[in-house]
Amino acid sequence: MLSQRLRDLERVGVIRRRRLAPPAGSNVYELTEWGAELEPVFRHLARWGMRSPVVPLAGEVSADSMMIGLRTFFDTQADAAWTASYDVRLERDSYRIVIDEGRLVSLTRGDTEGSADVRIDTDRAGWQGLRSSRRSLMEAVKAGEVTIVGDIKTAQLLVDAARS
Repeated sequence: MLSQRLRDLERVGVIRRRRLAPPAGSNVYELTEWGAELEPVFRHLARWGMRSPVVPLAGEVSADSMMIGLRTFFDTQADAAWTASYDVRLERDSYRIVIDEGRLVSLTRGDTEGSADVRIDTDRAGWQGLRSSRRSLMEAVKAGEVTIVGDIKTAQLLVDAARS
């Protein structure tokens, strides 16, 4: 059923399929420009769902879900209008995040061309700890839970905007 839904969405132009570079070499689906216009709807649905009085909000969350959460709850900060690119590695999963004038303009899965301004390496628990404010970025770095390559202040801007 899922395969049929993906084919239907691809056929009508909501999503497109692309192949990741080796070593992953697998197919991924992403929204087309037209499909991306649905993003505000997805964000509102996610925020609405997070307030659910009946759906349990516990359990293990995948790295992809964490990055979707980042995109959903990203706080565009007018007072922190920065531009930077980030490579975020959550265990074996990698993501490129591009911020332009304080707005998240691109989040892609997989290794990308060129180097980012900042690289953040951690695991899912470390990322969730940063997003939930349980631990500061500096505490996580000192504890060896997070590794930063690049400017720590630029890394902090992303963490602050990602807090839920």
